[in-house]
Amino acid sequence: MSDLIETNEEMDVVSRQMKSLVDSGFLPKTVNSPQKAFAISQMGKELGIPPMTAFSSIHVINGKPSLSADAMYALIMTKIPTAVINLVATTNEKCVIEARRDKEHKFATISFTMADAETAGIAGGPTWKKYPRALLRSRCIAEMARALFPDALLGFTYTPEELGGETEALKEVNEAEA
Repeated sequence: MSDLIETNEEMDVVSRQMKSLVDSGFLPKTVNSPQKAFAISQMGKELGIPPMTAFSSIHVINGKPSLSADAMYALIMTKIPTAVINLVATTNEKCVIEARRDKEHKFATISFTMADAETAGIAGGPTWKKYPRALLRSRCIAEMARALFPDALLGFTYTPEELGGETEALKEVNEAEA
């Protein structure tokens, strides 16, 4: 069975649903057209993510879809149930994760530090100053996902921040605190 919509009737129903979702105001402000909502819901479908979860987890930055670190982690744990992921350290200066696919593999140690963020040119923004521990954790999860579990993410291995974007939730926090 194909995941593509095969009839005009199906497309009409989906189009009305996407318009209703956009009109509801419950979607991120950047998902401001039925076409954008449809594209994100389809991306979510390919990953096995329900539509409403996809709207909060998939972000399009400069035309490239990205996935939140929490969604990456959830997909890994769902699609690879033998995976073991241990958060070894999480501070305002570094995050260290040990992970393996299953008992047959050795643990790999993945880290992301504030020095790594500075080298990448992503550490200077207001969100990094307010939430360094959370953002280091997100970068570390993304590194781990790319290194050990790319198959679980079907190529959605970059977070919005890595692509130079900021999610709507972070923008709202920054604006409220400004």
